[in-house]
Amino acid sequence: MLRLSFRTSKKNQDIIREAEGFFQNKGLETKEKGDCCLQMEGGGGYVRVDIVEAKDREVILETREWEYQVKEFAEHHGK
Repeated sequence: MLRLSFRTSKKNQDIIREAEGFFQNKGLETKEKGDCCLQMEGGGGYVRVDIVEAKDREVILETREWEYQVKEFAEHHGK
């Protein structure tokens, strides 16, 4: 299991849309989606995205079995 976070100035809806598209392309299915969270599952694991409001939004990613892809997403989508 991996849990990491990054900060961004992007809007919540943009973060959720980008995360959903990124992980759908990897084969995960959306199980829960809201204004500040996203839960996707597939391949025996999951990815959860939570957004905490602040000056710069903090995006918290948690995963099991998708560690490499979560790191890749965070690297390319932060600030």
